[in-house]
Amino acid sequence: MKPFRVETTVDAPQALVWRHFTEAELIGQWFGWDYPGLADEIRMIFLDDARLSPPDRIALGEDHLITLTADSPTSTTVRIESPGEPSGEYDAIEEGWRQFLEQLRFLLARGQGARRTLFFQGSVLPALRTDAGRVWHASPHLRMTVDGSGHLVALATLAPVNSTEPTDATLVVSTYGLDDAAYAAVEEAWADRWKSVTA
Repeated sequence: MKPFRVETTVDAPQALVWRHFTEAELIGQWFGWDYPGLADEIRMIFLDDARLSPPDRIALGEDHLITLTADSPTSTTVRIESPGEPSGEYDAIEEGWRQFLEQLRFLLARGQGARRTLFFQGSVLPALRTDAGRVWHASPHLRMTVDGSGHLVALATLAPVNSTEPTDATLVVSTYGLDDAAYAAVEEAWADRWKSVTA
């Protein structure tokens, strides 16, 4: 496994961020996306196989260390590190943590109500990679925007996001506080959009 360090700064006190890494219900508001095994995955990663050192350190498994640094009473830097041999290759685990930490940042800044997500996977055309929306995060393999309705849209690509060729990708849309009808409307709109930009 290649080494990596992923970090972001969130607008929340350290104690609140700690809860979002140690309480299953809160973890489910930002980690991953909805699927039948999400609760079991959260329990395995964050509860069964975690070693807690309050208020600022969490060791996950054998090779992941989470550090929460209080920058101020209302700001915390979250860092996830993993040791290993240096490599310039794409690392899905590293990129996954990058996306999930930005989903946490969004939740703590804007999320209100229960989270419900949409998930799409396939070979995506360049059109979606330049989609309109306010940029929330941009890195070589990840583009996250806030769409016109305030939903967080995360596009993760195997090839660099700015590639001019189709590339394997996942799209996660995080919504908060929607009733069934509103969620269904968002789902239909994004399903149509995804079909229009997949190869």
